[in-house]
Amino acid sequence: YSGEYLIAAKECQEVLDLEPENPLALTRLGSVYYAMGQVKQAREYWKQALAQDPKNDVLNSFMSQTSAEADRAPSQALTYKVQKGDTLMTIAERIYRNRDLWRKLYEANKAYMKNPYQLTVGQVLVLPPGAVSAP
Repeated sequence: YSGEYLIAAKECQEVLDLEPENPLALTRLGSVYYAMGQVKQAREYWKQALAQDPKNDVLNSFMSQTSAEADRAPSQALTYKVQKGDTLMTIAERIYRNRDLWRKLYEANKAYMKNPYQLTVGQVLVLPPGAVSAP
């Protein structure tokens, strides 16, 4: 995917919507999150994949190599999964506490959106770094 993590995540999620226990999709989605620096989330997907394919030596190796890394992962998510009724404005309000920053979300995600006014439930949006306010 050459750095196109959101496209990769979306494609994996589409597979999982059809086949929730698909070990390859779970493994790849974990790898996408790992590449984005979200080690804890990656390990969650890898654990689900291992439940389906416990003899996957490569995945077992990833899990042991990243066990210490998980504690150092940032706790603030860098992505947001669209929920029913979400708009860029409501997401901006929830994340940034400012509805007017919806354009910042759009700019960070426009390569993956056909229309900023039509979001799909389950769609993964990137949250621009440095713009997320502390809870």
